Amino acid sequence: MGYAKNENLKGLAIYDFSRLHSIEKIVTAPNIEYFSLGNRVWSKMDIESLKPLIHSNITHFRWWGNRILDNDFSYLAQSKIKELDVIIERFSVEELASRIGFNISVTIKVPITFEPSYISKILPIHKELL
Repeated sequence: MGYAKNENLKGLAIYDFSRLHSIEKIVTAPNIEYFSLGNRVWSKMDIESLKPLIHSNITHFRWWGNRILDNDFSYLAQSKIKELDVIIERFSVEELASRIGFNISVTIKVPITFEPSYISKILPIHKELL
């Protein structure tokens, strides 16, 4: 059974699909540039491998999942990814650099969290909501 080409798809975000373990069909979207997947509510998303990314045109990849089962992040260096979003708490910068390889140029974004007292100073929020 063949898969339809998703030629008009430019971006895709998949969250909290704990039964999704393979991203190999991402190549059916030859023009996709943004791909985001991981956990929003449940921390159960495990992906078999990032290898399918090397056969895609993805330039911005966001991984907020639980685990990459083959534990091989070097596929990111072999891909066309220029911007990478990961949960930095899971890796030291050195570990992430060694897993990816030093030949990749990426931007690592860190989720910013504010203390409720700071938020109340910059936003007009009622204290009972904090």
